[in-house]
Amino acid sequence: MVHLLPPLTVGVVCDYAEEGWPSMDLAAELLVAGLREYAPGYEPAALRPRMPRVFGRAPGGRTGRNADRLLARHLAYPAWLRRNARGMDLYHEADHSYAHLVHALPAERTL
Repeated sequence: MVHLLPPLTVGVVCDYAEEGWPSMDLAAELLVAGLREYAPGYEPAALRPRMPRVFGRAPGGRTGRNADRLLARHLAYPAWLRRNARGMDLYHEADHSYAHLVHALPAERTL
């Protein structure tokens, strides 16, 4: 099949790998792989920054790690998307627990 139009770019917004949610990491990876293999009109790209660590290095264990997760999810990731995820035709949030990130993306192009 010949495509006369360029493929639509799809930014798949993934979880932070550092959070260690293997099932959601797999879901995002399979979505990207499936689009590459079965949807020739789409060009997917996984969007996944590194999670910043601020408090996780401090003594106290879980409290610091949870503070890092909160700051990373609600401040760092939206800011990263606004700076780095421009220019995609479509966006898809892979994990509903990251649904707040849709507010950092163009509403008319976000699924």
